[in-house]
Amino acid sequence: LQFQPQIDTQIEQEQNNEQKEQEQKNEQKEIEKEQHKSCENMLSFIQSSNLKNGVDFLLVTENQQTFFLKNNEWNNYNFGIFLLGENITLTLDCNRARKKVELGYLKIKTSHLWIGHSSSKIDCSLLGSPMNHGPGKGKNEHWSGGGGGYGTKGEGNGRQGGEMYGEETLLKGIYFGSGGGVQWRKWN
Repeated sequence: LQFQPQIDTQIEQEQNNEQKEQEQKNEQKEIEKEQHKSCENMLSFIQSSNLKNGVDFLLVTENQQTFFLKNNEWNNYNFGIFLLGENITLTLDCNRARKKVELGYLKIKTSHLWIGHSSSKIDCSLLGSPMNHGPGKGKNEHWSGGGGGYGTKGEGNGRQGGEMYGEETLLKGIYFGSGGGVQWRKWN
């Protein structure tokens, strides 16, 4: 009989925890609804205004488009970025002239960001250091160069992988990625 009140208390605590979790889930759903509604309201506003697409906002509804933003400069879209078509890619115009290493640095200021389809994306791949450059560059090897390191050591056969720099969680800072090593062959 002494255990009955403890069991009842544990059951009540579990029920309270479940109820709190459900309330948090419902709250999150409401926040997501409001955010979505907010993007819809902004989209209606810009479509009925004298604002200019590509200047005041960026609206892309056509499928399979790639848009290049300015590198290492602020791309200001005060009234939002709306990628509503399928397979849309937003990336940087990163000029990698021969013997010049230009890193890609995406800087966006916007009030709203709406990516309408899972096939659309903001793509920053291949914008870090080129091959054989960067603090975690892969090692040069006879048959294949090692992969660049970053938050973890780079991959490769033996000791080819680049060294770790930065940190795994990316909470303290984000650095440019390092390029992989170069393959070399010595022909007889």
